[in-house]
Amino acid sequence: MLGRQSNPYESEDADLQEIISNTKLSEHFKSLARDLDVVEPKHPDSIFKSHLDDRRVVGAELDSFKKNLSLTYVNAFVNAGYGKDLLITNSENNEDWVFKNKDDGQTAAAASLGMLLLWDIDEGLAQIDKYLDRSENDIVMGGCMALGLVSSRIVNEHDPV
Repeated sequence: MLGRQSNPYESEDADLQEIISNTKLSEHFKSLARDLDVVEPKHPDSIFKSHLDDRRVVGAELDSFKKNLSLTYVNAFVNAGYGKDLLITNSENNEDWVFKNKDDGQTAAAASLGMLLLWDIDEGLAQIDKYLDRSENDIVMGGCMALGLVSSRIVNEHDPV
């Protein structure tokens, strides 16, 4: 209950302090996901069922900004907390989704990394750090939001945020 309330209670018992600080929250979430067999990342297109759309409708095409923004948000929420996805953290093809967007889209893409790496401060900081040193203000702003999301409800002695 103290961990859920983000209570600053300090305990001399190391195990109890670890529970109150929620430092293992990410591990427990991923363990539950493995037990439920839902760890495999899902691509946003499978959620939208875009392969079922009737392509013959005139004027129904979304502009690329709106489409990319919707892909970013759906991807973040569908894969929240799992630490991997097929859009943002996918580095197999060396194409970074953040740089395929512009302005607010870059902010949303960088911030969505925080949702994907929810509660995993160690891994999250390593992946988010590359967006904090950019010259583009939109990307830096998204990186700061990602830091806030990653460390949500986690008490860390180094307080990275």
